[in-house]
Amino acid sequence: MQERRAELEKKRQKKQLRSLAFTLGGAALLVGGGTLAYFLLNSRQSQTAVPLGATITPQNALLSLTVSTDRSPWQKLQGFGTAETQASWQKQLKGAETEFLEPFGANFDQDVRSWVGPQMTLTLLSPAAEDTATAKVGANTSVWFLPIRDLQRAQALLTRMGGNGGPQKRTYKDVEVQTFAGSNGKSVSAFILDNRLMVAANGNFTLNQVIDTYRGGPSLAQVPRLQEALGTIGNGSSFAQVYLNLPLATAGALQNAGRSLSQSTVERVQAVQGLSANVALDGDRLNLKAISWLKPTAKTELKTENKSQTLARLLPSDTLMATTGGDFRALWQDYSQGAETQLVVPLNPSKIQAGLLKSTGIDFEKDFVSWMGGEFVAAAIPTTTTAKQGVGLALLVQATDRTRANQSFQKLDDAMRDRYNFLVAESQVGNRKITTWKVPPNLPLASHGWLDNNVAFFTFGAPIADRIVKPASSTLEGADLFRATLNSSLNPNSGQFFVDLPRTISTMQNSPLLPKLAPSVAQLGQAIDAIG
Repeated sequence: MQERRAELEKKRQKKQLRSLAFTLGGAALLVGGGTLAYFLLNSRQSQTAVPLGATITPQNALLSLTVSTDRSPWQKLQGFGTAETQASWQKQLKGAETEFLEPFGANFDQDVRSWVGPQMTLTLLSPAAEDTATAKVGANTSVWFLPIRDLQRAQALLTRMGGNGGPQKRTYKDVEVQTFAGSNGKSVSAFILDNRLMVAANGNFTLNQVIDTYRGGPSLAQVPRLQEALGTIGNGSSFAQVYLNLPLATAGALQNAGRSLSQSTVERVQAVQGLSANVALDGDRLNLKAISWLKPTAKTELKTENKSQTLARLLPSDTLMATTGGDFRALWQDYSQGAETQLVVPLNPSKIQAGLLKSTGIDFEKDFVSWMGGEFVAAAIPTTTTAKQGVGLALLVQATDRTRANQSFQKLDDAMRDRYNFLVAESQVGNRKITTWKVPPNLPLASHGWLDNNVAFFTFGAPIADRIVKPASSTLEGADLFRATLNSSLNPNSGQFFVDLPRTISTMQNSPLLPKLAPSVAQLGQAIDAIG
């Protein structure tokens, strides 16, 4: 028996990283597609600083998701979006009962809502070796923590789930665990602690990890700085709270992506303790406030300053997408070191640096980043406000050394002319000079120049330089949608992000030069006015 158990444990450990990578993707779908309701049935207000059941949740849990069990916020959420996304949402809610309750002869409204407390939590744990061997659980085991406000009715649910045959019972460290067989061939195991909390899971022996924690093992509540972090983003009106074990998640994602990392990068990833977020409904907006934090043993700290971020005033109001920051040089340096940020935006600064050096002879960090120490904005802008003939990309950045910047632009112009035979021409718009690169047959490809206050601009793609140089009557900074989505209490902050989602998706789907989104993703995007 011990040899068999050891063999199962080896198999479990071998597949753990791959399984974590799968779960990370699943966690993103939970938030992005509304599928968290599929797992959690319905919800009510979260009121504690730490996740429900955190004191008995194993510290190595990958994910903890706490939601309220009140009807009203979920009913309101169901009214968001388009008719198509609302229908999908209703299908997912119904699917929860079909998957998790109906096979056991139970109904959420009749058998759960009457006794469950104001919130409940889903936690993802690596399955026990015995559960993995049965092939009845997936990459991770789902464990639910349900507070009990009516013990008699909670026990009645377990009785109903047992059916005529009754549950299978076993005892582990003086805790009785019951396992119920469903009509769909799957099973659910559960136990009740101190007559106050029901713990249920789709893995029988995985629950031993929870009982071990209950008997004194390291818990999620003891994660360094967790309570401090949650207090920072706490919101009494939030209806969902998420905790992600970032070292486990990033390790799995990197493993899945097949990336090899240097020792310094591995240390940087492992220095991050976790990520947590609160989600709240505010009128017709969904507000997400998130925080990540370092372990107490981390050797470095990330410093954030509230520098000026006002360049959005120089963009037209119909800008499709924009991201701002107070210091481009600091951002580039942090991003170059940060493996965890490269998981979100899969660009490799070192490859960009090497590619530009090889193709143009330009050392981007030496020739450009060195003087780009001021605020910046990068944006996608349509060519006109009436006929959307194309989209151009623009970067505006405040120069700390204009003379050095001019030398760098001249060096780049010479490289494009001498190496690629581009036509480098100058033109005048008002009192401003614009340098444009053109390719046969006289088609503009890129341009650069200067605006007021030593703000340099560079555009690429469709010709949009005139839309930046000529002051617009209405700007992005004053646009209602931009202002609404960026109404944030985050302080300090190092940058802002905005995207007009329906117009951006429509542009992507209709442009032969831009990537096409899957129909389901495009449908979801059309249901959201903007992200900020």
